[in-house]
Amino acid sequence: MSIFSKLFGKSPKEPTIKDGSKKESTPKSISTMNEKINSNEAPEPVGAYPHARRVENTLYLSGVGPRTRGQKEIPGVTLDEDGNIIAYDIEVQCRSVFKNVKLILEASGSSWDQLVDVTVFLTNMKADFQTYNKIYAEYFSKNQPCRTTVEIISLPTPIAIELKCVATIESKKTPTAPVAIEKLESPTPQEQVQKPSKPVQKKTQTPEPVSSKKSDRKTRSW
Repeated sequence: MSIFSKLFGKSPKEPTIKDGSKKESTPKSISTMNEKINSNEAPEPVGAYPHARRVENTLYLSGVGPRTRGQKEIPGVTLDEDGNIIAYDIEVQCRSVFKNVKLILEASGSSWDQLVDVTVFLTNMKADFQTYNKIYAEYFSKNQPCRTTVEIISLPTPIAIELKCVATIESKKTPTAPVAIEKLESPTPQEQVQKPSKPVQKKTQTPEPVSSKKSDRKTRSW
């Protein structure tokens, strides 16, 4: 016996369906847009991940470097026969990685101006920060998203910089103005319910009293 039945003598009725079976209450599902996006122009991912993933109106970009799609050579990087870095140009790498970020944004339906957060990974903060910071200011002169710059020991490929970005993305187009105006002009459900009209009182015309007119005849006294 439940505590409810001890206190009130009856247990609460469980919701049932017409056939008598109990109805199980399930939480309402939340439908969200969640899709993977890959660009045909940005460099191929080096693992099992997409270039970007859209969740509702937010776009999350995977880390991307300055590599060029379909090519082994990396812009601004000189390698030896064993794949070790001999020399690199941080300015060339910065411009190339910014280009790749833009390609992914455009392939996803977003744009450079919609970036809201940028995380930058540098393999040599002391040597490369000043050049990177100067070029960064050129590309973000108007839109200035949040930024975090972190120094790391190395990256999966022989590069000196990688970006991890978050951007917004526009939702589906809203109805045009004429449609919105029509919706505003259409009567609301409350307006459609007509209020009971007051009974109309008919005016009854009563006959006017006939006034007795004095006789025009003059009586003569004899």
